Formats: sequence, C-alpha cells, structure tokens
Amino acid sequence: MANAAISGIVSTPDGADLGAMPSQVESAKLPLVMVWPGRRAMDPAGRDLVAASRRYEGAVLIAPEASGVGITENAVAIWTALDAFGSAWETYLTQGGELAPDIVVTHYEDDGDRGGFVTYRGKRWAGFTFRLDVWEA
Repeated sequence: MANAAISGIVSTPDGADLGAMPSQVESAKLPLVMVWPGRRAMDPAGRDLVAASRRYEGAVLIAPEASGVGITENAVAIWTALDAFGSAWETYLTQGGELAPDIVVTHYEDDGDRGGFVTYRGKRWAGFTFRLDVWEA
C-alpha cells in the first residue's frame, strides 16, 4: 500500500520513482506526503538469519499557514487526512499485507495531537507527522 492511494492525497514524492523531494512546495501538489527512512534495528532471528526493522518518518502538508484559509478549514482538512491515514494503515495492519516483497508494516502512529502545524524548509504548514515501523526480511 502506498500513501498515494490514500483518499485526498495529490503528491507523494519519494526522491526516486515518484519525483524529487521538493525544495519548494507548489500549491497544485497539496496535500503532499513525504517519507524519510529513519532508524534501523537488526537482531539475530536464528542461524544465518537476521530480523531487521526500520522506522520511516513522514509528513503530510495540507496548506501553507499563510494561505488565507481559516483555522476551521485547516482543522477540518487535517482531521479528514488523519482519519484517511488512520483508516488506510489500520486496514493494512489488520490484513497483514506486504508493503513490498518481504516488508510488512508493524506499527503506525501520527502526531495529530500536536497543534496541526509542520515546519518544512523554514515554512509552517497545516498538517501532521507520522511514523511507520516495518519489518524487513
């Protein structure tokens, strides 16, 4: 499952196949999701076998803070996106599907409780951050 499949998301640059990570965010590409690889842990899982997990850090940008959109509109857009992400990843987690061959999501959490703003490239955006922990075989 990819973030691009979540309802309402317009752009999901990944630095490779889906486009470069933006140095400037264009309004036409909002709402936008960006994900960066985070920490990785490896543990022995048996003879000649290693179990690895990696945390991915993501940000959802919905609208610039100074876009002239009111606080209520931004709050509604954030809650709508939070619901869509929560539903999508909950379904994914309970079905136990693979994100890619031998990669399974084991944990999702978001920061919907942190006031609704994300800073990216020195600007504040209505949005939220999230984390995905995945098991990599």
